[in-house]
Amino acid sequence: MGVKSILFGVAIVAAMLPALALAADDDPPIDPPPPSGELGGPSIKAWLVRAGVPDDVATLIAAVPQRETGGTYNPRVARGRVEGTPAWLDKVNLDANEARAAEIGHDRNRERFTASVPAERFRFGSGGLFGFLPSSALSGWASSGVPDMDPWAAVFDVPTSIAAALRYASAAWRWEAMRERPTPANLRLFWAAPGAMVGELPDAEAAARYDRELDRLSRDLVRAGLFSSDGPARRFADQRIARYDALPAPAILEALEATR
Repeated sequence: MGVKSILFGVAIVAAMLPALALAADDDPPIDPPPPSGELGGPSIKAWLVRAGVPDDVATLIAAVPQRETGGTYNPRVARGRVEGTPAWLDKVNLDANEARAAEIGHDRNRERFTASVPAERFRFGSGGLFGFLPSSALSGWASSGVPDMDPWAAVFDVPTSIAAALRYASAAWRWEAMRERPTPANLRLFWAAPGAMVGELPDAEAAARYDRELDRLSRDLVRAGLFSSDGPARRFADQRIARYDALPAPAILEALEATR
């Protein structure tokens, strides 16, 4: 499953890459409005579906920012330290642990990412709609042959971060737990840590963790306006979904831009 025939392949996207590979003293494009003109769960889902993303994956991706942004769907917020963040952010929530996690992610993947921008942009913490560490947001771009993607664009730019989120989501099926229990709730657990996912025969602790996520995701889906009540939301969160194999991130971005 993937993006529809609207995509013409990565080759056509090559002309877009200079705009994505940003110089150290340039700001990436930030927060372009979604097609509805109002950023939120339903508008993001509609945008994704028009771009050919399966409905169940689109629903989950549209719900993730509900928790990551505290329901604001504001991409201009970070968590970590101020150093290394763009001046146009609305807020930086200070969190030394989040900054340390970003540093570890950068150190582990340094050779995959561009050296043309200051290292601090990779190491400030996390942010944007999806609460991404720069190393996580950039992983889909690096694997798509775009090692010089600017971390600010990957984390904070709306369509660029959505493309990164879809690539990130498709990686969950590499883990046995997701293949055994391919549900939206398990995919949401993957967002926090791959090791948090729960397989088919969990112990009591893992089963309790999965149940808590069912409750949390159900609330997120309702609060985001993607479901009207908890019952249908919980059934969706626990239903089995087909494996999602995302196309390369530049091709996803092309589809999003074409259906804006």
